[in-house]
Amino acid sequence: SSAETEIHTADANSSIHGEFKEFVLLTISSPLFRVLTVIHLNNDDATKAFVANKLNTTADTLTDERFYDFVGEVGNTFCGAIKRSLNNFIPSLGMSTPNRLESGSMKYMLSQKPSFESFKHIEINGQTLFECGIYVCNDTELDFDITSTTTSTTEVEEADCGELEFF
Repeated sequence: SSAETEIHTADANSSIHGEFKEFVLLTISSPLFRVLTVIHLNNDDATKAFVANKLNTTADTLTDERFYDFVGEVGNTFCGAIKRSLNNFIPSLGMSTPNRLESGSMKYMLSQKPSFESFKHIEINGQTLFECGIYVCNDTELDFDITSTTTSTTEVEEADCGELEFF
């Protein structure tokens, strides 16, 4: 079945991210700024049906792993396009892998006081299934400390180290 997709631009005051239970986050980082790209969503029947349709399967057979892999790949495409555009001006940028977070984590993100925010509501057949957002944080210090520790050679030798995990 074909779905009618509409994309609506929203201002910061009409963000509906609070209506979603979770989001996928990817970041683009430089020494001067961070760009946070976010896809807000619910793992509900309507969203599962949309994703299943895109994967040529049914919602009944769609596993959570495939569902979140699909959303993560959409996030990779979204964030990657922004990074490629920025690379024309700033060659040294890092990009994260997708991270799935609960909606409560937005409080921390917004506490970083982004200097720019932009949102798009993605409607499928008249129902908003996703909200995509971009947040730019510049001139903001990260609020964590790195503590230096000393480890003895014996402790290092006893630890399982050097093992790689392949996915």
